[in-house]
Amino acid sequence: MRKARTIRRRAAGPAKRNRAIPALLALGGLLALGSLLAGCGEKAVYPELRGPYLGQAPPGMEPALFAPGVVSTGFYERDLAVTSDGAEIFYGLVFGGHVTIMHTRLANGVWTEPEIAPFARDLSCFYFEPALSPDGKRLYFLCTRAPAGQEPKRGWAHQNIWAVDRGGDGSWGEPYIVGPPVSTDAEEYFPSVTRDGTIYFTRLVQGSEENNVWRARLVNGAYAEAEMLPDEINGTPASPPTRASSSPAWGGATTASRRGSRTTTSSSAIRTTRGARASISGRRSTSPARRRSRRR
Repeated sequence: MRKARTIRRRAAGPAKRNRAIPALLALGGLLALGSLLAGCGEKAVYPELRGPYLGQAPPGMEPALFAPGVVSTGFYERDLAVTSDGAEIFYGLVFGGHVTIMHTRLANGVWTEPEIAPFARDLSCFYFEPALSPDGKRLYFLCTRAPAGQEPKRGWAHQNIWAVDRGGDGSWGEPYIVGPPVSTDAEEYFPSVTRDGTIYFTRLVQGSEENNVWRARLVNGAYAEAEMLPDEINGTPASPPTRASSSPAWGGATTASRRGSRTTTSSSAIRTTRGARASISGRRSTSPARRRSRRR
């Protein structure tokens, strides 16, 4: 509980920061990171960054804050996705009551200032948890845009997996929902895609408190019926949280925990963390901003 409160305060930031956000949004146009910081009364000077890892020191054996002042800014940033050539980075950002995906790329040897990704600029809905396909030609993410035929709702009412494709000129197209059997009337999030096209994701079935990892194999260009991963991955209600080595049947490094815990997926591993996700602008709290079922 103490940890959740700490993260909630960090996500909200100073009062002056939250007051500045609506004014920025009212201006319309594209919101770059510098614009956000400037509107919050902070110095908006973006450094010239060159080389891999946004010019940061390569990852070492000890955890360290990534790109302070550039990616890690005092807002709430998470879910970093990097192309295989290291030339583009996507990550989730929460500011004020908005949730979106930021984007920066290496252009002419210099990293561009992070800005809202071109497909995530409709701030009436949320975009989060970006995950790139291995070839970098498609990006998957959580989006709360209402599916066709359903009424738009604010907050976290609609949680489905969407995707966007990269065009031949390198630009990104229009986002589209990854329909059944992946996105359904349940809640789906945390997508991750393997080289053979299999998509892994977390699903929360309506009326349930269990978050479980599912997968859908790509067969002849279409997804086969989704299946929940076995207890070796998702755990059982009676089993204590334990670490598990790679499973011969499913492959990859895994960390298992009891059902009912938050379960996430990544391209290198399937991982779990206990409890609901820490509150993001009320995401995991009982505030009016959202009560996201019980899973986040």
